[in-house]
Amino acid sequence: MRPSQIRRTAETSLQLLEWRGHGTPDALLLAWVAWEGLKIRTVCVGLARMGFQVQHVYDVLSEEKVHALDDYRRLFKSVFGSFPESAKGVGKQWQELEDLRDTRHKIVHGMGSDKPDRLERGTRLLAGAAMNPDWLAPLSVVRDDVRVPIGSPFAAMRSPGRRPKYELREMVVASRPTRRQSW
Repeated sequence: MRPSQIRRTAETSLQLLEWRGHGTPDALLLAWVAWEGLKIRTVCVGLARMGFQVQHVYDVLSEEKVHALDDYRRLFKSVFGSFPESAKGVGKQWQELEDLRDTRHKIVHGMGSDKPDRLERGTRLLAGAAMNPDWLAPLSVVRDDVRVPIGSPFAAMRSPGRRPKYELREMVVASRPTRRQSW
């Protein structure tokens, strides 16, 4: 997602929250969409800072269907050197946001919801993190044997794009958890 789309989605979740006057499942889900967009954007910025072409990054992540939680966490570790919830300077806030995953699952899968005050707090937390992502700026990647901070995930993704697409695909595939075949 582009930064403007992430921000608009987060802002709309807050508008919905204000319109309803209390926390609602739909506002939380919209804020969650913005959060998911920011998560993917963060990995994309990291990969671009590592020297991959931006278009290759989006192509490979889409083709390899990197959206399952375990796939994402392992790719994050390959890019930034640690799992997101353990990343220095961002792990605590990341975990607070991800703690809303169970509520999201209950709503999406029709298994319930949560109290309006928890939905409101969660919506505000997710939307705030997505609209102001500079808390992710301490994340860094290794480029040319030097640690390079990614800066704001909303900054322009300019990359010399010298690293080949096949190398990116290998990195994404190698980061996947080993799955057992069930016969």
